[in-house]
Amino acid sequence: MTNRAPGDFWEFSLAFYARPGVAEACVGLQDEYALDVNVLLLALYAGRRHIALGAADFASLDRAVRAWRRQAVVPLRRVRRGIRPMLQAMPGIAREAYDAVKQAELAAERVQQACMEQWLTARGGPADACAGPAGTEGVDGRSGQAADLCCVSNLDAYLRSRRRARDAGLDARLQVLREALRALLQAG
Repeated sequence: MTNRAPGDFWEFSLAFYARPGVAEACVGLQDEYALDVNVLLLALYAGRRHIALGAADFASLDRAVRAWRRQAVVPLRRVRRGIRPMLQAMPGIAREAYDAVKQAELAAERVQQACMEQWLTARGGPADACAGPAGTEGVDGRSGQAADLCCVSNLDAYLRSRRRARDAGLDARLQVLREALRALLQAG
């Protein structure tokens, strides 16, 4: 973990979230299953780097960011979503307000992600906790298949920490995330 620059998590998140289907899957997981999109992204970011996280790690992470999420991110999201229906009735000024609140929400999410990245760095632990079979090179000289398995393991641990049972809708959205991550891993 020491070889990455601060902000790598944010850059990963922006690139990943822009992939086809990811935004819709993440919002569905947030709205229908009460999952934190930033935590989902961290589970994938860590897995991509072959860092295994358990349910206890996600509970610790939640304690580290809970207050910020509740006091900054969620209220800004609520305000932004409240303005959205008014965009057609008052397109000029409402759009300006909507865009300003959206930028504030993104700034609050970036702060949350910075805290999460600090948490991940401070957590320490072996960076090869999810190392895969030798000879199958992928991200960071490791197996792409191992990164995929580590991401699945991290997502499962997050679901356990949130006591979320799997169902078809949840699995379909998680599959979109896994496929987008595979494409991202193959692209770079």
